Parts: sequence; structure tokens; C-alpha cells
Amino acid sequence: EKEWTFRVECDTKNVLPGKFFEISMPKYGESPISVSGYGENYVDFTIRNVGKVTSEIFKYEVGDSLLI
Repeated sequence: EKEWTFRVECDTKNVLPGKFFEISMPKYGESPISVSGYGENYVDFTIRNVGKVTSEIFKYEVGDSLLI
């Protein structure tokens, strides 16, 4: 089981500790992912490769897009 942290550039004025986002991947489904960190104009998510959606995310390269 591996962990992977990815960063999303976005407006963070409504991001608070404990928040989560639905990560959607067409053809594979959705997965709620908690915020693992944030700063000015970015949010970090840390995921484990344990399910259908997260295993597909692990195949992504820098610059690929997700639906949040």
C-alpha cells in the first residue's frame, strides 16, 4: 500500500481542517478525499492506493486533470 500526495491550485478561502472533497473520475466513480494540507492558493490531498478510484489516480502524471 503506497501513499501519494498531490497538490491542487485553487482558491482556499473556504478550506478548513477536516474538510473533504469528492474526487470524480469518469468511468471509475467518486471518492471522498480529506484535505491533508493547504496554503495560499493550493490544497494538498494524500491518498492510499486501496480502491478503484484511487488506483486510477495513482496512474496519473503531473499535469493530468481530475474532477473535484
